[in-house]
Amino acid sequence: MPISIEISGREEALGAVREAVEHMEDSTDLFARIGAAITLSTQERFERGVAPDGNPWPKSIRALVNGGKTLFDTGYFMQSITFEASAESVLIGSDAIQAAIHQFGGTITAKSGKGLAFKGAHGDMVHVPSVTIPARPFLGLDDDDDREIIDITGEWLRNAFEVTS
Repeated sequence: MPISIEISGREEALGAVREAVEHMEDSTDLFARIGAAITLSTQERFERGVAPDGNPWPKSIRALVNGGKTLFDTGYFMQSITFEASAESVLIGSDAIQAAIHQFGGTITAKSGKGLAFKGAHGDMVHVPSVTIPARPFLGLDDDDDREIIDITGEWLRNAFEVTS
């Protein structure tokens, strides 16, 4: 007695695979979702005044003298955190002039003999030849960010193989 096996649904299965491949050919949407999530996470760390490793930022002189949060005077710097997504990657950063010095720290030296000028504790102008800014890293990933990226990627892949009826 001969045995026969019949396979049905071949065309539907191939169609689903083709749709999944088309979905995955352009991952701009995936990287945009990741960029939005990490931008939000970075902005939330500004609210808490902590680096991606969870350590609090060194207090700024302005925050010590006038109160308020370090790196958060008008909110401009925090709002400057943006992302740019492509099919291959996502870039997250800031175009604010102070971004690099706060991320890495460093010394700012006056270009003229008058020195750097800023308001002192009593509202008077203070002139100094240089000022050293401690690193206050704001860009980077924490453990929650890693989990969020995995979740976003998993959802994106599930959507690629979602069968529509």
